[in-house]
Amino acid sequence: MGSNTNRKLDGAWRQIMDNTLIKFLLTGGLATLLQYFILWCGVEFLGLLAATASGIGYMAGSIVSYFVNYYYTFNSTQSHTGAAARFYIMVCIGWLMNTVIVGLLADFMNWNKWIAQGIATAIVLIWNFCSSRYWVFKSV
Repeated sequence: MGSNTNRKLDGAWRQIMDNTLIKFLLTGGLATLLQYFILWCGVEFLGLLAATASGIGYMAGSIVSYFVNYYYTFNSTQSHTGAAARFYIMVCIGWLMNTVIVGLLADFMNWNKWIAQGIATAIVLIWNFCSSRYWVFKSV
């Protein structure tokens, strides 16, 4: 490939990475991997209910998510006091949504825990992105 092609690819990659949604999805993917790992360990090794292990994982992932979203995704200039308070209100609502969905589907209806978690993740992802973009990290 020529130099011009490399510059075009570099520019296209930079444009993709500057996209807030892409950054949010990458950050969420990292937090979700941590949540799923904790779900797996909690159920398989500690004998926890899927909803309990998933809820613990969700909260652990939220710590990673806050800092990466604050500095990388939304490049926030707000004080941590305000942003963190709004973030954890959003997280608590998302955690409740996640735990209820997994609890109903996996623990009550006996669905596969991974299918239940996938459905919960998709629903909470939409909630988290909209809340983060338009409320938590919104530029003043």
